[in-house]
Amino acid sequence: MATLEIKSLGKTYPGNVVAAEGIDIAIEDGELVVLVGPSGCGKSTILRMIAGLETITTGDLFIAGKRVNDHEPGERDIAMVFQNYALYPHMTVRGNMAYGLRNEGQPKAEIERRIAEAARTLRLEDYLDRKPRQLSGGQRQRVAMGRAIVREPRIFLFDEPLSNLDAKLRTQLRAELKALHRRLGATFVYVTHDQVEAMSLADRIVLMNAGQVEQIGTPLDLYLRPASRFVADFIGSPNMNVFEGVLDGEARALTLSGGGSIRFADPLPAAPGARVALGIRPEHLHPGDEGPGRMELTVTFIEQLGADTVVHGTLGNGREPLAVRLDGVQMREAGASLPLICSPEHIHLFDADTGRRLN
Repeated sequence: MATLEIKSLGKTYPGNVVAAEGIDIAIEDGELVVLVGPSGCGKSTILRMIAGLETITTGDLFIAGKRVNDHEPGERDIAMVFQNYALYPHMTVRGNMAYGLRNEGQPKAEIERRIAEAARTLRLEDYLDRKPRQLSGGQRQRVAMGRAIVREPRIFLFDEPLSNLDAKLRTQLRAELKALHRRLGATFVYVTHDQVEAMSLADRIVLMNAGQVEQIGTPLDLYLRPASRFVADFIGSPNMNVFEGVLDGEARALTLSGGGSIRFADPLPAAPGARVALGIRPEHLHPGDEGPGRMELTVTFIEQLGADTVVHGTLGNGREPLAVRLDGVQMREAGASLPLICSPEHIHLFDADTGRRLN
């Protein structure tokens, strides 16, 4: 049985503003699922409906097989970690972690046991008698996680908990969150707008777009086989190269809307004459004069990233933007020509009108 089942869930605000519609997700016990998408896509609304902080307009929500649409937040066996920590400033770390347990009427010895265990897990032993103002941002977020951990809930909910931290600290805490999930073996539902965070943390990703689920799958499912052009554009950095055009009569060449064409050794898996969007990730292009999917990049500028180099330019002398990721430090002059090839298995085809995947 899934720990959390979301069936045809929807939320509509006054004025007929639809925040989420027709959401179907089944989250297994012990799974770490990340809801990701751009601002306003409905991911935080779904999390708040799970928590009981938002009423459900349509559909049903089940926790451990029990319908909880009308249950109060305290009756759902969940704990939530917020973006802004939400700590009591006048209480110590120990007091913040103990507050909810005292309200539940837990025995003093049990409260101390849970706090000590959470403090060890989160490396907070030396900070239990400090107040939030004496802590760094990362330490405050650990305290917020500790306050959730001591509850020993069935489900942990995280609402963009790392977005207020600097880049280095976010990377560090991502690794700690992943390790924490393994140690606790609990179910995590995590919301973020950061696709790198989603890719590095998730067992499965739920990618949201305009209040609906665009695709559910493992990080590699979304990266290697995006279900739509939206998914292809959202997952991956730099963004996927996408060229719109019409396939020729044998589906061996794409005549580009912006002028020029790309030829392929074998027919592409789409109907001849179809209007398509062809996608290739920058890391799947390789320098070469002979091979499938040959194209020419005219260099505009480069990004030196140390471990690799991203070369930006245009396709031939046309207007179509094109980028390629090359290993190591690479030097290229603006205006230089760089021949590229791409293997057929790394070509993504999408319907130009609907955006859905064709191959």
